[in-house]
Amino acid sequence: MNKRLSLIQLIIIIFPIRLFNALTLKTYFQPDEYYQCLEVAHRLVFGTGYITWEWREELRSGLHPLIYAIGYQITKYLPEKWESDLVVITPKVMGAIIATISEVGQYKFVLNYTENNYYMGQLVMWLSIMNPFNMYFITRSFSNGFEMCLISLGLSFWPWNYRLDYRRLSISCFIGFMSILIRPTNGIIWGFLGVEFLMRKYPVEPFSKLIKLVGVLIIEFGFVLGINIGIDYYFYKVITIPIYNFFEFNVIKNLSIFYGVAPWHFHIFQSIPILLMTYLPFFLHSFTLKRYRNLHQLVLIVVIGFLMISHKEFRFLYPIQPILILLVAGSINQLQNIKILVYGIILINILIGIFFTQIHERGVIDVVNLIKEDSSIKSVGILTPCHSTPWQSHLHRKDLEFNQKTIWSLTCEPPLHLTKGNLETILNYRDESDQFYDNPIGFIESKLPQISEPKADSMQKSPGNKQDRISGEIETAQTTDSSLSPKQFLRDNQDSRSRNRFGAEMPNPTLDFDLQQSENQQSEPQQKTNFQWPQRLIIFAPLESFMDEILAGHYTKCHRLFNLYFHWDNRRNGDIIVYCKNE
Repeated sequence: MNKRLSLIQLIIIIFPIRLFNALTLKTYFQPDEYYQCLEVAHRLVFGTGYITWEWREELRSGLHPLIYAIGYQITKYLPEKWESDLVVITPKVMGAIIATISEVGQYKFVLNYTENNYYMGQLVMWLSIMNPFNMYFITRSFSNGFEMCLISLGLSFWPWNYRLDYRRLSISCFIGFMSILIRPTNGIIWGFLGVEFLMRKYPVEPFSKLIKLVGVLIIEFGFVLGINIGIDYYFYKVITIPIYNFFEFNVIKNLSIFYGVAPWHFHIFQSIPILLMTYLPFFLHSFTLKRYRNLHQLVLIVVIGFLMISHKEFRFLYPIQPILILLVAGSINQLQNIKILVYGIILINILIGIFFTQIHERGVIDVVNLIKEDSSIKSVGILTPCHSTPWQSHLHRKDLEFNQKTIWSLTCEPPLHLTKGNLETILNYRDESDQFYDNPIGFIESKLPQISEPKADSMQKSPGNKQDRISGEIETAQTTDSSLSPKQFLRDNQDSRSRNRFGAEMPNPTLDFDLQQSENQQSEPQQKTNFQWPQRLIIFAPLESFMDEILAGHYTKCHRLFNLYFHWDNRRNGDIIVYCKNE
């Protein structure tokens, strides 16, 4: 392990492992894997795919899904009979490529930081490969993984020796600026590194030279911003700056709390332990090593920065995973006589990796495969919390596009009508998933026709059904339902106002219904259409006894698929149940 690995050697080692990792992955993690990337890319290339509100409001950069769209585009030049399988395989291959670039960049970063300590480079590489969370996450199509890739590459060029190397600084900052435009919070990492570099150089370099450097980097940021505006114009078909829209939604309006408010210590006691798992003791031990003081400071600043954000998820810290693993390697390198312990950790890591990549939450993937393989299924209803399964990016059936008649599911759009979010207002707001779980009977009576009638297509909504039967005393406001057909979604010819390709109004999005302006109480929009009773109805096990009673005589349980043993959301516990309509 005391020799330098060439780029070819690194690829030969890492890529086959990550490709196997990706192709054998059978489980579901979070909706963003599909709905913030693959569904969008599938829509761009094949014309079908579920588009969530973020894309209509232009909160996301188009760069990440466009990378996967390139992969999808390549499949269109291959035999059509392979297309359905390639739609699933291609993103996995793309994920393996991005993961390989990430870990090659990580290796180069370690050599750069340690001044060519080849042993440390290989140690970090193998620790990364054997990290259970990396096995589970690194090849998935999350933007956090792409951010980590960019940050690994950026850190590999950063002047850790603090020499004023314009070339390396320019390359590193170019990549860093790209990561910031993907997710603005990455600015915490690069802001710390930039300030530290200037503070170290200020006593030894002429002030004029540092001012020149800052000026060059400002120009470079403008250049990178221009590139991103061009990419997003190609993507959205309108001029937009997602980084501002992201800031407005999450900071100015503070609407990110709609997706949950975690305790201040979440990243300390949950995020870092989950990212590192069995490596956590070594990470803690690394704080005794003065050699890595600047990296410890960087980690602390990043964690503190994320602690100040109300909405927290442990994958938000994933971009600093290369730094965390380097600190783990630094600790292991200092410890003696731990070979047996390391072998034990490797075995435990493999077992953890197998559980989370092959077993935990596999049912929500299996049920989509079941629908995909049965061409006789022409309509599906999904009565689960929103975005519980992938869709066209996995299904790839043009005849099963979301339109409330053939396919429908519960939505969870945030209260975009609010100018400022606060916890009380957000708690009072009930999205469609909340409405269903608040009052399942009322929701079904309001949204679905009488099940006893023979043909769902002939059933019309009863004028007496109102949404206050669903949400009790709380009246809420929603944005337009995102489960629309492509023509409805694009809404190209409805009026003369400028819109992006996903249907958002420009420059000031408005709702399609009148809002009663009240900070704590909003009126529910009149629903335009009902759901229809489908051939297949999908639920999670906690609803089983309730749905058995509702569907008695009309549906039969035809599939029970194992999904998971535990989940933080009780609504998602247990198996996946599929009901087949009695014809």
